Amino acid sequence: MEAARKKRKASQQAGSRGLPEHLPRRTVVHTPESGCTCEACGNGLREIGQDVSEVLDYEPGSFHVVRHVRPKLACGGCSTIVQALAPSRPIARGLAGAGLLAHVLTSKFADHTPLYRLCQIYARDGVELPRSTPTDWVGQAARLMAPLADAVGRHVLRAAKVHGDDTPIRVLGGQGSKASTGRLWVYVRDDRPSADTAAPAVWFQYSANRRGEHPVRHLKDFRGILQADAYAGYHPLYEDGRVIEAACWSHARRKVWDIRLSWRRGQNGPMRIKLIEDLPMATSAELYQLSWVIEQLLADPRRVVQARSQLHLGQQVQYLHWGDGKWRTVRVVSMKNDRVTVLDEANNKHLSLPYAAIMTTESATASTGEQASAPRKPTPPPEIPRRENFRVGQRVSFADQGLQRHIGQITRINQRTATIHCDGRAWRVGFAFIQHITDVTA
Repeated sequence: MEAARKKRKASQQAGSRGLPEHLPRRTVVHTPESGCTCEACGNGLREIGQDVSEVLDYEPGSFHVVRHVRPKLACGGCSTIVQALAPSRPIARGLAGAGLLAHVLTSKFADHTPLYRLCQIYARDGVELPRSTPTDWVGQAARLMAPLADAVGRHVLRAAKVHGDDTPIRVLGGQGSKASTGRLWVYVRDDRPSADTAAPAVWFQYSANRRGEHPVRHLKDFRGILQADAYAGYHPLYEDGRVIEAACWSHARRKVWDIRLSWRRGQNGPMRIKLIEDLPMATSAELYQLSWVIEQLLADPRRVVQARSQLHLGQQVQYLHWGDGKWRTVRVVSMKNDRVTVLDEANNKHLSLPYAAIMTTESATASTGEQASAPRKPTPPPEIPRRENFRVGQRVSFADQGLQRHIGQITRINQRTATIHCDGRAWRVGFAFIQHITDVTA
């Protein structure tokens, strides 16, 4: 009996596990057709348990009319008439209540439902609206919320660093180049990765074109760091030193790569070509790793090893891998003033890390009292493979996105990748993820 009760309880929990607890429940009890009398013998029935199952249902939103009644009261002695003032409306003499205006704005800007389609949805409920009516509602509601938008703008511009960008937006009909487009300027305040406790916010501004006068007007009262692309319209902001430019690294890498593609080998010398090839690959990983270390340093200072005196050779430590965000256990093999070299024994790979990127582990040899093993002499990290290191027909080893290694044959050498055939499938793999197989040729 106890086992059956536990089984029923488990089945009830499993049935309701996937449905949110905050949703209201409406209980429908289904009783046997015979009622409380046994059809077999005629005796009364008593409840010994119940099976409960839940179904997620939906009630569509519906319109309703709010009637505001203001009785007129007259005095029989002096003929004075008294009546309550009319309640205010979001739009003067408008028919839309606050709830309907909120639904129209949410549907248009949050759910991206065009107003003409919203009119079709309302028409199914018998509410016929010309398209000009909700269009006017949106304009009137925008004026109502202008003070709130201004408050958001003041909050954003009070930050020490603001990220700015712009994007085209189609204003009037037409397709392609025939469409009339405007510009949406976006200013973001979000320094949570730098341990800022202020609420993040986004401030939007619209303009009919992309002239530089618009960001200058938007940021005329801002003082601090502006992180943006190299658009020339931002340059007047940097002239007086009031706004400090923080250039976008991703945009810079694109330009460097464009230069590399435009240069031809043999016309500008091998040293320049090598510099352009090395710059995106050599600096991107270091910068992203440094950014990740800074975020972790500010978010949780306890993770940071602040002095090299806390470490010793052979000690096990952990470092935060910037690629997957997971802590990995490694062993200290060398220490310098600003960096520590560790050995990833699982992959037999040496890494040079800043002290801020590592933390001590409970399994360190100092805490267990074990004798620290003599550290192996670190070997220099392998050079990053390049296009010149491979040829068509060569058999190589490569890693897929899941870091699983495969062996295949190169069938094509591309600009930045190689096409490798393995097990009937063609892979496009970056040269950095390809390794040679010693003494194995096509």
